[in-house]
Amino acid sequence: MSKNKRGIESSTLVAIIIIIIGFAILLIWFSFFKPTDIIDKETCRQSVTLRNIPLIGTPQHLAPLKCKTQQITIEKNQYKTDDSIRQKIANEMYDCWWQFGEGNMNPFTATSLQLASLAGGKMACGICSIITFDDKLKKEGQQGKTFNIVDYMQNNNVPTKDITYLEYFTQEKEWKTDVRVSPVNPQLDYAVIFFDFRPDDFGTVLAKDAAVGGAIIFGTSQLPGGSKLLGGIGKLVTSTVYGKIAAGAALVGTIVVQAWVNGGEAGLAFAKCRGDIKGCQQVILVPYDAAAVSSWCKNIQTIP
Repeated sequence: MSKNKRGIESSTLVAIIIIIIGFAILLIWFSFFKPTDIIDKETCRQSVTLRNIPLIGTPQHLAPLKCKTQQITIEKNQYKTDDSIRQKIANEMYDCWWQFGEGNMNPFTATSLQLASLAGGKMACGICSIITFDDKLKKEGQQGKTFNIVDYMQNNNVPTKDITYLEYFTQEKEWKTDVRVSPVNPQLDYAVIFFDFRPDDFGTVLAKDAAVGGAIIFGTSQLPGGSKLLGGIGKLVTSTVYGKIAAGAALVGTIVVQAWVNGGEAGLAFAKCRGDIKGCQQVILVPYDAAAVSSWCKNIQTIP
């Protein structure tokens, strides 16, 4: 073994040890000073990060995935305004996307990606949170109360960031959307889900459904939830992606998705498609029904 190779292995091992020690220190600190849900989300993010460090001489993704489903109840006495409720839901989508790597990492192992029941290919998913509303808000829902999440994301910044939620998810400055999804109905439960889908025909799907100018993509494919996708489910945001598809670049494009579920309720999703994995990763907000979700998200990798 050459000196250079030994030096690289040593430096890699030292870096891994430092990350693991830092991870342990963070967990101890979080346990004293942060709420449990924040600890769980930080732990998930750190486990995903560790899974994406190549370990010399050992299989990659050796670190266990430690991502737990959060049970969220939105109570009228705690969230007194419409904006505070919409912010809570938007933050759950933000946290889910962040903790699984924002579309830039591979949270799931190759062996954990199982055959999908969609348009062919493999998939895995994680349920980040299940959101329910208390009786007071459910009663308001019976009287017609709903919450427009897309409008909120378009006009409000992510906490501690100088960008809107839509700008964060799309990575496009001052980006606006004409995608229309069903407003959140407090009579229903909702799930925030991270979804990793590797279609058999990744290149073909993009080439067929993507046209210059940001056309509908996946228009002929079935994605989570609905029996039919009404005219496609999303639009390419980045207009310079077409040459990158053939080149196999890491980032193919960012997509805003409209996923049709349960009786026409349209859930909101954001996705990033990458040439290096030949697939797309998404964060999805959909009305939650355990049987319906498990019908397309059969391979759930998160801790209940």
